[in-house]
Amino acid sequence: MDDMRYNKTKNDWRIEMGYSNSARLGYEFESIIADIFRSYGFTATLTDGKYHDIDVIKGEIKLAVEVKLFRDIKANNNAVLSAAEKVCHSAKESDFIPVIVSGNVVDERIRVRLKEYPTLFIVDIQNLLYLVDNDEVLRSRLLSVLSFSTDDLLPQESTELKKYNLNKLPPQKALHEDLIERIKKWEPSLKENTLYEKLCTDVIKYLFDSDLALWKEQQKSNDDLFRFDLICKIKDGTNKEFWTMAEKHFGTKYIIFEFKNYTEQITQKEIFTTEKYLYLKALRGIAIIISTKGSDKNADKAIRGTLRENGKLIISLTNEDLIEMIERKAIDDNLPAEFLSEKLDNMLVNLEK
Repeated sequence: MDDMRYNKTKNDWRIEMGYSNSARLGYEFESIIADIFRSYGFTATLTDGKYHDIDVIKGEIKLAVEVKLFRDIKANNNAVLSAAEKVCHSAKESDFIPVIVSGNVVDERIRVRLKEYPTLFIVDIQNLLYLVDNDEVLRSRLLSVLSFSTDDLLPQESTELKKYNLNKLPPQKALHEDLIERIKKWEPSLKENTLYEKLCTDVIKYLFDSDLALWKEQQKSNDDLFRFDLICKIKDGTNKEFWTMAEKHFGTKYIIFEFKNYTEQITQKEIFTTEKYLYLKALRGIAIIISTKGSDKNADKAIRGTLRENGKLIISLTNEDLIEMIERKAIDDNLPAEFLSEKLDNMLVNLEK
């Protein structure tokens, strides 16, 4: 399913249990686009999707926005052409300006063809990256719904949006500072496991929003005996060393995360439990365990044994590790993955026979 949208009924924005991950991401992407416009002082209202997706209004400026998101880095040409016809018809009826917002790169040839609609303009992923460049929260949310890496894409200003005063936002409150503060204030308590899972998920999304996708939380095994907290998919096209090594040398496309809000260090028991979630033939050979106090000596020994004997990689991280990675991320987007590479290097160099 290339188009990540789904059919909505009027005023029905529920993401029910039966909806696909693509549907969930499509809805989240619409919400992000609405929030981007709101951050620039517009009123943005999600519609029922019958004619277009979002009404965007500020004063006399009225935009009819059709939102498209696809799995591949390039937008589906036929779908964009179809969306153009739809939104232009809708905008004409309501006296709005038609806009297509795509979370992908729109081919220049399609842009040329769409000049037959003189009032229509297109905003693609490079324009969106420009708009959220100074807002860590919006940028992280945007990147997290994409199935592909944007490492090779450069933010570009939209000349059309500039006419409506959508220039780059001034720097917003730093998300990384808020996350560091939340971690430093954290007091491990078994009664707050859910809150710790939320904190860790927020941190992982911030650290690896440009590297990982899917973000599927709290998964049970088929027999309901085991449960892991989060599973992510390595984005297509990522060029950071740790993720390319994960794919090429560990045959891994999916990363499992476990969050342990323990008052003591985790033991080999937690390592062996996590190992059961890993299946090399299912492209799932790496797990990352985050715990408040880290792992004890026996757990570290079990981690090395799992790697040596079964080729499964388990990395143990502490709250302090999270803080260091957040600080690195604030400097350079590549550094959190580099931190994981350093962890792996130390493990492989010191791996006993």
